[in-house]
Amino acid sequence: MFNHKKQKINNGFSLIELLVAMTLGLFLIGGAITMFMSNSRTYNEQVSMSRLQENARFALDILMRDIRIAGYSGCSDDFNSVTNNISVDAKQLLSFINAIEGIEQDSTTWKPSASTENITSIKAGTDGIAVRYFQNLSPLTAAMTTIESDLTIDATAAGGLLKSGDLLAVSDCGSADIFALSADENAGIIKHAEVVTNGTNNTTGNLSKLYLLDSSLMRVISRRYIIKDATNGQPSLFRIQYLKDATTDNFSVIEQELIPGVDNMQILYGIATGVGDRLPDTYAKASDVTQWNNVVSVRLALLLSTETDNFSALETSHNLLGEVILSNDKRRRRMYTATVKIRNRFTD
Repeated sequence: MFNHKKQKINNGFSLIELLVAMTLGLFLIGGAITMFMSNSRTYNEQVSMSRLQENARFALDILMRDIRIAGYSGCSDDFNSVTNNISVDAKQLLSFINAIEGIEQDSTTWKPSASTENITSIKAGTDGIAVRYFQNLSPLTAAMTTIESDLTIDATAAGGLLKSGDLLAVSDCGSADIFALSADENAGIIKHAEVVTNGTNNTTGNLSKLYLLDSSLMRVISRRYIIKDATNGQPSLFRIQYLKDATTDNFSVIEQELIPGVDNMQILYGIATGVGDRLPDTYAKASDVTQWNNVVSVRLALLLSTETDNFSALETSHNLLGEVILSNDKRRRRMYTATVKIRNRFTD
């Protein structure tokens, strides 16, 4: 009698089963890739928009802070009582005739000075603004005995940071004098001779009067803000001011890139026309302002774009204070506005 054992047969997957399994696997992998790409795109968009918002806050903070203090000249609080002793043309940035100036898009001069400085740098279709004010440094620790006497401040107040060529002012409650520091500050001694090393000269070594112990030394701030194409070809917010060049060691007017991705800036100026108050009655473009001493506030509109251009193409339209800006590329944009009062021109 034969003992027949049942033979176990191992069969593999059929071709159809393999194809079905591979198809399901491809669907699963495709879904995972799609989800990953979607999440990555969403993350990159959130990062880009967050950076755009951060740049916008920074830009508005810088502009608003400088505009708010425009015209501050110390205790006297009267910009018209300032004597400018530095050797500059009345149309230049460093002339302190006007506390605030503007340039309307595609104009050929700044208003009201008629200055042509930096005009070629400004991006077409954008506005610019200039502000001037004093920044407190230290009270005088000794009264002047003659109008050519050195000024004296607390030696620890400047800390040796004031260098020949720095633009300074001395101010009391009656008037102020602007001058260029003619030698590095040493032990609190501030010199204002006619000849200056590493910077613009003074027209005279004498101040307009004697400044006594109720006076203060201040730094002179004169800045312009414009939109200009940066080295990468994209527009940025630039600040133009008088700075020490790290290469030449001389002071000169230098353009600094502050914030990338600022496509456009539009500005209107609030003008007080009423009697007995200093409140804005109307807002006008720089080209339409005739009485700049009556400008008491500034209205800003900034259009910012993302630094990356990897979004889907999108046509957008933004109305910046009456100026319609059209865009059609792969960047995302947002508009930001603010109204700033000029503190020194308001009645409390």
